Amino acid sequence: MANQPDVVMAQSILDYHFQDIDWLREALQVPGSNVAIRGTVMPDGNKRLALLGDGVLRMMILGAWYTSDENRQGSAQRLEAFNSGRLAEIARQSNIEICIAINPSQRGQITSPALLTDTLAASLGAVWKDSGYDVAVTNRVASYLG
Repeated sequence: MANQPDVVMAQSILDYHFQDIDWLREALQVPGSNVAIRGTVMPDGNKRLALLGDGVLRMMILGAWYTSDENRQGSAQRLEAFNSGRLAEIARQSNIEICIAINPSQRGQITSPALLTDTLAASLGAVWKDSGYDVAVTNRVASYLG
């Protein structure tokens, strides 16, 4: 069984207080933890929220590009600036990894960049869902993280 995520610390790291803490619990679950959240076992952990968060992040990046004077190449450059490596770096700098619910078989291992990227994206997806799909709130959290 996976350990419990540190939702109090994660809220501090994100500078966001969740109304429904289960969104954050889901964001901090690794695949394979098989933890039940809202009465449903989550075999994929935070993967679904990570996909959602990735989409929200892309929307925020492209929204900022659209209101700028940059050409279409600027949109690609902005998106590339937030590639998986950059997201993993932001996640590591924020210390969100200490909040992740790790499988017992993964204890003592270095958290992979892919897991960090998924957790950061899932956290943004969780903020977006919890805030009532408020892009401004989600953008504030993303900006706070870097």
